[in-house]
Amino acid sequence: MLKLNRNHVAEAYNNYLAHQGNGVSLHPVNIANDLAEVLRGNFDLLDSGRSYGFLRDEILASAYLDACPYCNTTPVESLDHALPRAVYPEFSVLPQNLVPACATCNRKKGDHCFKKSGLNLMHPYYALIPDTPILFASVAVDARQVTWEFYLEQGGAIHDDMFESIKNLFNRLELAERYSQVSAGAITDLTGCLEELHQSGGATETRKFLQKVGDSARKNRGANYWKTAIFCALAANDDFCDGGHRLLSGS
Repeated sequence: MLKLNRNHVAEAYNNYLAHQGNGVSLHPVNIANDLAEVLRGNFDLLDSGRSYGFLRDEILASAYLDACPYCNTTPVESLDHALPRAVYPEFSVLPQNLVPACATCNRKKGDHCFKKSGLNLMHPYYALIPDTPILFASVAVDARQVTWEFYLEQGGAIHDDMFESIKNLFNRLELAERYSQVSAGAITDLTGCLEELHQSGGATETRKFLQKVGDSARKNRGANYWKTAIFCALAANDDFCDGGHRLLSGS
């Protein structure tokens, strides 16, 4: 059965590479249900100890710093199908369609793609995002608490289609909420250091330190890394720099 349809699958592979995994441009191959199930089942051959288990290991190991390329907050532990095998069984074992991902992103993304749900989702392998900020954080400080939230804002170097696919993924994976949660730990861990800086140099030294953390994150992980966004936003907030960090530690 697979031999008879080899040319169809090979043609689909060539189309995938030509269109860089863009679900807007790729149409699922018209094949019988029994063949579709066989193609989906091929993915099981990538399990540890199976024929192509080495391929799974290689793809998982390709993640930069072992971080999920979708969220950049959690270690990878699974393979996600950029175009889901439920819709595109022909790409079940195509390496370019297999993305190392954390379990949370894999689950939240699910079978959503352009053909099934109207969502065109960013492919982390092929999306060449210019290093211009599109991820930002806003910080608010009142008498009782510090709050922040993440949001996207389209930059001039990002064309509309790319920004739409990034925004769809951002919303689908609930990254604003998840970035807020992981930021809480990163900021709270520094409250002791921030207090020392504030006591010795006031808001000026606190701001310099926060900006340095943000600049370091930008240099190492880019303008749209969550830590870049939150620490640059904290550095720009006068109330936080002038003792607002104490609200996080209850002091």
